[in-house]
Amino acid sequence: MECSSGKERLTVKKSWCDVATVRNGGNGSGSNPVISANGGRNGIVWTLDNRGYDRGGPSVLHAYLASDLSRELYNSTEAPNSRDRAGVAVKFSAPVVANGLVYVPGQSSVTVYGLLASRVAARDRPRKS
Repeated sequence: MECSSGKERLTVKKSWCDVATVRNGGNGSGSNPVISANGGRNGIVWTLDNRGYDRGGPSVLHAYLASDLSRELYNSTEAPNSRDRAGVAVKFSAPVVANGLVYVPGQSSVTVYGLLASRVAARDRPRKS
């Protein structure tokens, strides 16, 4: 895995012959990719855009399909009313993935991302026979 914040891109080597590039991060803010998966399936590459650190702006969490990094699955700016807005960005920070949640560090907070309650509740309901 290689990162290049000077050229505002993240390069992840998927194999010796296959390289994909994601436009993200930059301005010297760093972008440290984190990969999560369910065994060898459903891989997601998580990155933070921390360019807001020098002006007190938020980090922006991005999720990409690991098998096709040109396909962004999610970013924390797409929900209405700033619902998914992270805390104030921290230079060179990385998301942490554990137990199905994504943790994003902020200057004085930690923002936790996961499934919305209605989706979790529907998934955990007993099925009728």
